[in-house]
Amino acid sequence: MFKNNPLQFLTLIIMIYLSACTKKSYLPDKKSSEEQASSLSTDKYGPIKTKKNKYKLSNKQVLNWSNIKSHNQYFPDGGITRFKVGSKWRFTMSGSTSYIYEGENIWPENASIKISEAFGQQQYNCNPDNGGKWLNNIEQLDDENNLVGFYHVEDHWCKTNNDTKYWASIGAVYSNDGGTTFKSLGGSRNEGYIIKSSKPKPSNKTFGGAGNGHVFKGQDGNWYAIYSEYEANANNYVLHIARSTNYFASPGTWKKYYKGSFTTNALHTNGLKTALKNGHGFLLGANPFVQWNHKIKKYVMVYHKWGGTIRCATSPDLIHWGSDREIIGGHAYYEYPSLMSSEENNTITDYTRLYYSRKASEKSIHRNFEVQTLSVW
Repeated sequence: MFKNNPLQFLTLIIMIYLSACTKKSYLPDKKSSEEQASSLSTDKYGPIKTKKNKYKLSNKQVLNWSNIKSHNQYFPDGGITRFKVGSKWRFTMSGSTSYIYEGENIWPENASIKISEAFGQQQYNCNPDNGGKWLNNIEQLDDENNLVGFYHVEDHWCKTNNDTKYWASIGAVYSNDGGTTFKSLGGSRNEGYIIKSSKPKPSNKTFGGAGNGHVFKGQDGNWYAIYSEYEANANNYVLHIARSTNYFASPGTWKKYYKGSFTTNALHTNGLKTALKNGHGFLLGANPFVQWNHKIKKYVMVYHKWGGTIRCATSPDLIHWGSDREIIGGHAYYEYPSLMSSEENNTITDYTRLYYSRKASEKSIHRNFEVQTLSVW
């Protein structure tokens, strides 16, 4: 019927072509469909999408902190956090013991004035903290001088020698003088524990417990602790999470995450806990540091594996994690990552600084303190 009307015939051909292209555009690519399916996990709240993010690091810079190392051996040996008192910035610095240092600006490499007493020195006795305490992070409460500090503590089974085996816990201490002095609630050195292992400390010496963590305020205003504890199903040390809704993050108010909710008393040794996972399995490692990223609307977490690499993962809710990725590794041994951006809070919009420790090998004593810029999108 188009014999005498070539224009009508041409119009029909164009319509058929456009229709085919349109239908094709609605057919999902097989690869992208599989990736989307693998990035969805389901719990009682429904599907949670954990989209993969990309990472970029700048060239590293080795920092000279000889003034701190001179009276703080093994620095850095934990996370670094900051807070502001008056016009000065103060920072937690952990090595063989912990101190608070003060600097002129927002970056820790410029802090040089020690303003606190030594915190958490090793004790050759049978107190539960005989192996030492490491003050990893500090948060301000209702006043810039009123602080809560969170520490990793080690029991070395009545420390009598240099045996490094420890049973770990996490505790909280408080200061009302801007970090010059700290004490537990009630004044007792042993009343400050907030998280303990999910099984009793054995009589024989072995590495274990629940520690090497980061405590921080979530976007919902609650306290969260991501820490390392042994997981039998993984036969390894895996990241776990606990929460407190108490304003002061007080001992006895913390609950471990278990099967979809925060229900297990974090001080009970009853074994009820659920380790953090992503689509590929458990998040193996310790000493995490978590920061909220405004741009991607997710938490960014860096942590180290005991093999000496630093990894990064993201999550919208601290429970559902995307694929973790090694961002620093190679022929050296990397530990104790910390994140700091130019924003005063523990948040980021564009890029952040990644601080970490570098040793030539696991057994090396000498540690470099290095920094790189990390971008996540």
